[in-house]
Amino acid sequence: MRTRLHLSRNEFAAPLSFAVFLFVLLGGAAAPKAKISFSTTGLRSIKFAGSELLKDGRPRLRYVVFEKQELNADGHRQYQFDKADVAKPRVSYSSRKKRLRYTYPWGTAEFVYTVKSGRLDVAVTLSNPHRSGRTLADFGLELMQWQFPAAPGGKLKGGGAIKCSLDNLAIIEAPYGQKKLVACAKTIYPPVYFGLDKATDREQRIYPVLVRGGVQTSEPGACQFHPHGLPRIPPGKRLTLEFTFRFAAANVPADRLLADVYRKFREFHQPRLVWKDRRPIGAIFLPTGKGPANNPRNWFKKQELDVKTPAGKAELRKLFMEFADRCVKELKRMNAQGMIVWDLEGGENPHPITYIGDPRMVKILAPEADAIYDEFFKKFRDAGLRTGCTLRPTQVYYNKEKKQWSHGTGSHGPERNPLKDNYDKIWPKGEPWWRFYPVAERLCRKIAYAKKRWGCTIFYVDTNGIHRQVGEAQQFKWALLESHVWRSIIRRHPDVLLIPEFAPAPAQYAYVSCYLQPPYSSARTRPHVKKLLPAAFSVSYVVNLSNNDFLKRRAELVEGVRQGDSLFFRGWFHDGYNDKIKRIYTDAARKKRAK
Repeated sequence: MRTRLHLSRNEFAAPLSFAVFLFVLLGGAAAPKAKISFSTTGLRSIKFAGSELLKDGRPRLRYVVFEKQELNADGHRQYQFDKADVAKPRVSYSSRKKRLRYTYPWGTAEFVYTVKSGRLDVAVTLSNPHRSGRTLADFGLELMQWQFPAAPGGKLKGGGAIKCSLDNLAIIEAPYGQKKLVACAKTIYPPVYFGLDKATDREQRIYPVLVRGGVQTSEPGACQFHPHGLPRIPPGKRLTLEFTFRFAAANVPADRLLADVYRKFREFHQPRLVWKDRRPIGAIFLPTGKGPANNPRNWFKKQELDVKTPAGKAELRKLFMEFADRCVKELKRMNAQGMIVWDLEGGENPHPITYIGDPRMVKILAPEADAIYDEFFKKFRDAGLRTGCTLRPTQVYYNKEKKQWSHGTGSHGPERNPLKDNYDKIWPKGEPWWRFYPVAERLCRKIAYAKKRWGCTIFYVDTNGIHRQVGEAQQFKWALLESHVWRSIIRRHPDVLLIPEFAPAPAQYAYVSCYLQPPYSSARTRPHVKKLLPAAFSVSYVVNLSNNDFLKRRAELVEGVRQGDSLFFRGWFHDGYNDKIKRIYTDAARKKRAK
C-alpha cells in the first residue's frame, strides 16, 4: 500500500502532494486538443495545434541532499549534509500503469502519467526508506523539456521563469503566437520552486521544466528554520508531487484556465479574518521625539516640561487628555471605525528603532506615560471607537555596545530579555537561542496585553519580517512572516485586525489585511489577490501623496474602497486630505449602489 507523508489539516497542513498545472485546452468545443502518446519507455510526444512541443520526455534528478542531525559538545543541534548519487538509476517502465520508476541506492523516484481530455497529468513520488536514517532535505528535478514553435514571449525571453509557491500560486505564462502555455504549482503546502529554467538553445525555444525544494520557511507551529527549508522527507516517508500540462489560446486568462487550482487555494486558505467594518481608520502619531533629560521623549515638544516632578506629571496628563479630545473629535467627524497609535513608547530612539512595537515596553521606555494611557485609551472607547497600537515581531533589548535600544533578529536572546519572557514550553531541545524564533507566541503576548489593558483590537505590524539563518552556510537573511504565523495568531485572537506593513503574499490575506502606501505600492488590493481570495482587503495610507499624485490615484482609491478596502487618515487634526478621503468613501458608495 502506498503511504503518503501528511500533517493534520487542522494544524495548517495538507498531504505532501504537489500539483503543477501546465497547459489546459479551453476555448470552445471546436478548439484542438493536445495529442499525447507514449512509447515502451515513457512519454514520447505531445502535439498541440499541429506542433510538436515535447523535446525530451525523460525526467532527470539534478540533485538530492540528505541531512543528519546530532548534538555538539554544547548541547546544540548541528547538521551534516551530503549529496546523493543521482547519475545512473535503474530504470523500469510499466506501459499498463504508465509508470516510470528510477531506483537509486538511497531510494526511488516514480513518475506516473495520466491523460485526461487532452491534457497530461504527472504524479512524481520521491521515497526515503527507513534504512537511510537521514532526512531528505532538498532536491531538484527536471520533469521534461519543451520546445516551442517560436521563442515564447511574456517574461521568459530566454531567461526562464522560476517562481515560489510559498503562500501563492506559482503561475508561469508562456505565450507563443496565438497559443499559450500556463504553468502553475497546484500544491498549496509545502511550497516549492517551480517554472521553466533558462532556454538551452540559441533560438530560445527549448526550456526544461524545473521543480526544486529549498524554500526557506518554517513548518507550521515550529519556532526554528531548517537549513534547507521545505519540503523535507523524513526516513520512512515519501513525498508525492502532481503535475498537469494545459494549453490554451493566448487570450484566455490564467484564472479561467486554472479555475480548479484557484478553488483549491481558497479551500486550503479559508478566510479566518472576519472584519466587516471598512470605515476609515485614524492614524495617530503622538507629538514626541528626543528631548532633554527632564523630558527625554520630548512630549508635545515642550522641552521645559519636567515629567519627573508631580507638577510636570500633572501637566503631561492634561496635555494627553486634550490631545485625545481633539483626536476623538476628528475621528467622529470622519465617521471612523477607530484609531491606531503608532508610537506609544515615545519617539526618543532614532530610525529604524523609533517604532518599538511592544506595548509592554511602555513601562520601561516611557514610564511617565504608562499611567496616563489607561485614561487616554478610555476616552476613545467611551466615544464608541476601536483602539489600536503598533506591533513588531522582534525582541527589543538594550544594546550595551551601541548604548541604545535595538531590535533583535526575531530570535529570543536570554540576555536580551528586559521583560523576562519565558518560552521554555515551546523551545525545541538542542536549538540555540539564535535559531529559536517564538514569533507567533511573542506577537500573541503583545496583543493580549494591549487588549486586556486598553481594549485594543486594531494593530499595525511594523517591519513584519525577521532575520534568520539559511542554507548550509547559515547566513542571516531577512524574510517576511509567512501565512501560518498569522493563522496561528488569528486562531488565538479572532477578534483583531492585523495590518502588516509590507504587502504579504496572497495567502496571508486570509488572516490579515495589508498596509499600502502609494506611490511605493499600489493604491488598492492587487487584482490577483482578489481573484484568489475575493474577501481580501487592504488599508491604504495616502495622505503623504502630493496633490497631483493623489488625483492620479483617486479612481484607483475609489475602486478599492468600493471593493472593500479601507483608508487611513491623519487622526489627530483636521487635515486637508481628510475631506478628500470622506469624498472617496461617498463616491465609492455611490458607485457600489450603481452596480
